[in-house]
Amino acid sequence: MTPQEVKSWVQLKCLNRQGFHFRRQVPIDSYIVDFAEFGQRLIIWNYEVDQNMDGVMDAVLAALPHPALRATFPARGKDKWR
Repeated sequence: MTPQEVKSWVQLKCLNRQGFHFRRQVPIDSYIVDFAEFGQRLIIWNYEVDQNMDGVMDAVLAALPHPALRATFPARGKDKWR
């Protein structure tokens, strides 16, 4: 895995423990996406992970149906998602 994928996967595994099922390196049509959660129809690419991990995780959490999940994650800010 790339460093960006490692950072993302650490966070997504936490969501898997909350009942979601994120998968890595998922083939979809002629593409291979970095991460996918089919139950929520969510695909994640690692484009912004290095520069904006907070924004990436905020977008993931906003796309999931359980707002209480936000309380299970660390506070935002430098190095909080790493």
